[in-house]
Amino acid sequence: MFCLTADKVCLSVEQRETVTSGSVNVYEVQFKFSADWEGLDRTAVFAAGEEQVSVVLGSSNTCTIPWEVLQSPRRELRAGVCGTKGGEVVLPTVWASLGTIREGCSPGENAQPPTPDVYGQILAAAEEAERIAQSVRDDADAGKFDGKQGPKGPPGDGVPPISEEDENKILGVQGGKAAWMPGGSGTGNVFSPDITAIRVMDRAEYDALPVKDPQTLYFIRG
Repeated sequence: MFCLTADKVCLSVEQRETVTSGSVNVYEVQFKFSADWEGLDRTAVFAAGEEQVSVVLGSSNTCTIPWEVLQSPRRELRAGVCGTKGGEVVLPTVWASLGTIREGCSPGENAQPPTPDVYGQILAAAEEAERIAQSVRDDADAGKFDGKQGPKGPPGDGVPPISEEDENKILGVQGGKAAWMPGGSGTGNVFSPDITAIRVMDRAEYDALPVKDPQTLYFIRG
């Protein structure tokens, strides 16, 4: 494994290993950054001879050396990092030498898919984020995030039951709930010795009653 430290524009190699030509995605590189790199998007750049490939660094600041730069032996392998903001390069490091590529044995031609360019890597990350978001939406539509159904509320229309102790009281609100309260004066009080029940219903429900109880006070919604 390679360990590199970027101190502003200086890039130093803290740990290295031998690399061979023909290797594919086996050499991991860990980058560490000074405070100068806070808030910058970071792209690692690897080069050998005329070949140069860039790799977008994620939150782990870790990547593998692209296979394209390891195809020819006896070339110096170099690494650098570019810090960007708003798509513009604002902090490039100097090149750091990772050593000379040693010649590796090969069984013959070995075609490999090319490492995506920076745009392709960003596009792939965006597509993966969209896939995950769609998966979450599908799970939500399928009810996978629905909780268990709560207990059934008490029957009735919200009016508390009436007992003998509630006679001569008025219907009010206490603690966010309907409750029988001592009688008082002023508009809005509901009191009558002739009323034994209060019901709240829609106009259609009221009209559909075959018999209206004279001792029931009917409240029509709306």
